[in-house]
Amino acid sequence: MAANALAQSNTQPIKDKLIANSDKAVEIGAFGIPWFECTNSSGETECFWGVDRMAQVAAFLGLETTADQGFRAMM
Repeated sequence: MAANALAQSNTQPIKDKLIANSDKAVEIGAFGIPWFECTNSSGETECFWGVDRMAQVAAFLGLETTADQGFRAMM
């Protein structure tokens, strides 16, 4: 599986997708990794930077986080 992923990483469609994603990241103002561009059920879009923002991402998306122990641990 890893060998297949590595082999595909050198194909032109994958390179084109990486360039397109990088261009979009610059366009929306991304300045670090991880960077999340989220759209909620109301159609509002907001960007978040950093894994420590997962609680804010969940709240913005209206996700239920109290029932899942793994999700709560990530907060």
